[in-house]
Amino acid sequence: MNPVSAPSVSVIVPCGTAGRYLDEAVESVLLQTFQDFEIVIVADGSTDPETRRVLAGYRRPKTRVISTLHHGVAAAKNAAIEDAAGYISSLEAADKLAPTFLERATGVLGSNPHVAFVSGWLQTFGEEERTWKHDRCDLTALLAECTVAGPALVRKSAVLAVGGFDEHMPAPGDEQWDLWIRVVKAGFSGVSIPEVLFYRRCQADSIGPSCGRHASPVPLLRYLVDKHQEAYRAHAFDVLLMKEEQSCDLLKATYALDRQVSGWLEPMVQRRRQELNRLLAKVDTIRRQVEDQKRLQHLDAALNAQREQLNGVTRSMIDAEQELSKLRASLSWQLTAPLRYAKDTAARWLRSARRGASGR
Repeated sequence: MNPVSAPSVSVIVPCGTAGRYLDEAVESVLLQTFQDFEIVIVADGSTDPETRRVLAGYRRPKTRVISTLHHGVAAAKNAAIEDAAGYISSLEAADKLAPTFLERATGVLGSNPHVAFVSGWLQTFGEEERTWKHDRCDLTALLAECTVAGPALVRKSAVLAVGGFDEHMPAPGDEQWDLWIRVVKAGFSGVSIPEVLFYRRCQADSIGPSCGRHASPVPLLRYLVDKHQEAYRAHAFDVLLMKEEQSCDLLKATYALDRQVSGWLEPMVQRRRQELNRLLAKVDTIRRQVEDQKRLQHLDAALNAQREQLNGVTRSMIDAEQELSKLRASLSWQLTAPLRYAKDTAARWLRSARRGASGR
């Protein structure tokens, strides 16, 4: 790297399987209000087809890509640190920086030579939205939990002074917590700006306190306690006290939630259930009315068919009467009248004779 043109900040972005989000992460850096930076993407020997496709010939302003064999996230970060700038930020490929982060953090580091790193609050997005707030980053706080956000801006000299990221941590991501402990143990200090400066993407497979999902902490805690035994012995009481305070805060939050559930949510659910029952009854009434309407429509159709049939018979009768009237008015009907009279008379005489014969 040419010292004359070297930027003051290197944003390191390890990219193993999150290639589909890489453009969003890079864009959040390019939109910074502080522009004296470079972006170093570390292609960590990914086997993910989409990530490999994205990284192939990746071109963005102020951005370069270096490739390493797949030895883990910590090794990928260490490879990028070797020729990085004076200040370093490690950004996950699925996450984003707030636009003012570099301006705010470089301002603190530039005016406070004794400060080695600058963190801030973190806002999650995606499947879960919450604000991860931590204001303390002293050794006691860090021994109790990781209170420094991963993309915190840190002096390269401080990272090199403690040997970089530990490549033997139990799981990816654990190297951040260990680094901050070692930096503070070495005599460096850090500050946390009380505002949201980072955005963490939460997905189904996201692990970490900021997303509210934790892998088993036992292997990590065992590793940290074994590695930093003297620090844990010296600060055991204060660490336990912090954990006790956290437990009390959790109990208070749980109690407040229980009161909210019993005092507000349960009555609301009961009212909603009653409203639902009323709506279901109304729907049932409407359904019966529709069924009745369908039956009436069926009866109307049958009645209309009967009306049509009756109208047909009526028209036939009218036609027959008209034909009969025409027949009676015809000359042939008048000429055959005496014959019909004689026939009718003979028929009456024959019926009378039969009745007389049956009477004897």
